[in-house]
Amino acid sequence: MAAPITVKGSFVCQHGGTASPTTSDPRLTVGSEKVVLFSGAVSFGSYDKCLPPSPVTPCVSTTVLQPNSGQSSRLTVGGNPVLLDSVQATSLPAGTPLKSVAAGQSVLTAS
Repeated sequence: MAAPITVKGSFVCQHGGTASPTTSDPRLTVGSEKVVLFSGAVSFGSYDKCLPPSPVTPCVSTTVLQPNSGQSSRLTVGGNPVLLDSVQATSLPAGTPLKSVAAGQSVLTAS
C-alpha cells in the first residue's frame, strides 16, 4: 500500500535536489499535517540544492506521468484524488525519474 503525501513530504531528483509541496487541502489531515491532492504534484516547489552535472541546468519543476499509480483510487477530498508516495514523475528540465518520494507521514496507507 502507498502512503498519502502530506505537506511534510518531499520529492528528490536524481541530482540530490529536494522539492516540497507548496499547496495542500486542509479538509484532510494525517498526523495533523495537511494532505496534498494529486493535482498538487505539479505545484511542488523548485528543487533546492540540485547539483546536476554540466551542462544540464538544475531541476526546477515536476511533471507527473500518466496513467499514474500515485493517484489514489479510493481516498479523495472533495472528489479529488489524494497524492500517494507511489507517484511516477520526472524532474524538469532534466526529464529524469525522481530518485525518491517521501510521504511525510507513516500513519495512513491508501490505494
